[in-house]
Amino acid sequence: MQARLDRLEKHLQDHELRVEKRYGIVPILCNRSSNSTKPLPTGGATGTGFSWIAFFWPFAVLTQIREFSYFGFVAIFSIITAWIHILTGVDVAVGADIGLSIMFAYWFPYLRHLAIQEEKEEIPVPMSIILGLLLVVAASIPAAFLETVFIN
Repeated sequence: MQARLDRLEKHLQDHELRVEKRYGIVPILCNRSSNSTKPLPTGGATGTGFSWIAFFWPFAVLTQIREFSYFGFVAIFSIITAWIHILTGVDVAVGADIGLSIMFAYWFPYLRHLAIQEEKEEIPVPMSIILGLLLVVAASIPAAFLETVFIN
């Protein structure tokens, strides 16, 4: 992870960019002088790549860096997939969960960079696993309620 963060820092300095969150959620690159935005590079020499840890354990690593927007995405995606399941009978929850994990696996190095810049105190790993699991369950409750009421 440190190599990715170092590569990101070098890319930001070389191209006079900074990482910001759009709407307080989505990481974007902004030009320091003109405030124009650029897409996040995902690969190659300048990109941070795909974080397998964030793909398999997003609830834990995002809780560890105090990036709680992930759980808002979980809640929204769960409610949308619950309504799709209710209306069509097709359960797309697994696909949505995989898509969400892929999205945050690419975003994680940028979010980690922001957390370091903002000097956020990290939550210890064992506590972040437990708290992250509890938050995922809490974010999934509205969707579970919808499916229980409308499908049964």
